[in-house]
Amino acid sequence: MSTPDSFLHGLPGPRPIIIGLFCAFVLTKAGRKLAAHAILGSIRKMLLRLPLRVRCAIVSRFFTLPTHVGRKVMGEVTKPFGYQWESIVKANKFGHWIVPNVQTQGGLKWAEKTVGDADLILFYIHGGAFTIGDSLMYMPSYLYFIEQLAKVHNIKARVFTVEYGLVPEAHWPQPRQDVEEAYSYLIRDLDVDPAKVIFAGDSAGGNLTATTLLSIRDQLRSGSVVSLSSIARLPLPMPRGGILISPWCDLESSSPTYVSNYITDCLPISANKRHTFYHPNAADLSKAEEEEWIRNPDVSPLYGNYEGVCPLMVTFGGLEVFQHEIETLIQKLQKDGVDVDVLSRPDSPHIWIIEPFLAPNLKVWAEGMNKMITWCAERVHQ
Repeated sequence: MSTPDSFLHGLPGPRPIIIGLFCAFVLTKAGRKLAAHAILGSIRKMLLRLPLRVRCAIVSRFFTLPTHVGRKVMGEVTKPFGYQWESIVKANKFGHWIVPNVQTQGGLKWAEKTVGDADLILFYIHGGAFTIGDSLMYMPSYLYFIEQLAKVHNIKARVFTVEYGLVPEAHWPQPRQDVEEAYSYLIRDLDVDPAKVIFAGDSAGGNLTATTLLSIRDQLRSGSVVSLSSIARLPLPMPRGGILISPWCDLESSSPTYVSNYITDCLPISANKRHTFYHPNAADLSKAEEEEWIRNPDVSPLYGNYEGVCPLMVTFGGLEVFQHEIETLIQKLQKDGVDVDVLSRPDSPHIWIIEPFLAPNLKVWAEGMNKMITWCAERVHQ
């Protein structure tokens, strides 16, 4: 005799028991985290199956939306989920610490007290065209960075992700000043050894990485604070190294790859345009003033002199609109005597190394991350 469907008839068979146990588990805090991690993680992996051109088009759309909408959409699709939150703690106005299990260890107080235990701190400055993005948008890469340094190189690493003012609420030079304030928090407030710190940033964050390093170099040369920084103290020390990930190094889009790579990249930046939106009084600038400002190394680091700057790694993709100007920057770095390593892929768009969604596939992303991680490990062991 066949057994009736216990779920349909309300009988206490195995199906309602299993479902009941599952529901009870999901209602717990741990259960909700596990469910979120599994579901959202699966969705994001599924999105990686889309053709790279489609993924680039999706990201490009974020930058064409009104700023407040673009921020909201970008924040929703990149925000941490599930167990990732257990590794995040807010550090006042400066940004976030990314440390495995920091919430269960004691939060911010514990993170600050034990910062000296780290062998390496990645000081990360996010991108977003100076208008969108936030310090938690690359959590998979941050956690992979920490995990691989421990597993492969026996290095205890932490990530400090910087929050800085965005346009239109903030304009040049405040974002760079905010970065210096965040670095001052590490060096002066927490007494972090600068030999353990590696700067890194992508796109607009790559711009801020370069301009901040130039500012630090200038301050050290003069023996006093000579930049536009609001920190009226002694100069900040040079970090161990810096990583420029697809840096936006020239705010005048005049290089040829703005045309040749426009349809292959994720940045909808038109050729032959001066991006004066970053200036606090853009509407009042004459053409001559625009040109002078654009070529200021504190605005477009392509025009800087890098003598005396720490070792650098520069990464970019052969499909991105910034390709030509980044290659020009690399030539300048080499000419200025900087110890510079280059990592590029001809089949990849903007920021492929830090954002898996923009890598050709997960294998390419992991390979790129591993090379960057090895570079960081080599700096620490020097």
